[in-house]
Amino acid sequence: MTQQLSWSREGETLKLKGELDQDLLNPLWDARR
Repeated sequence: MTQQLSWSREGETLKLKGELDQDLLNPLWDARR
């Protein structure tokens, strides 16, 4: 199971582009804080 992800930085905001679905991305994003 490989997922291609790319991070891009715009100012103070990190953007994650990839094949993650929102249900997985939301808890991961909350865990970063």
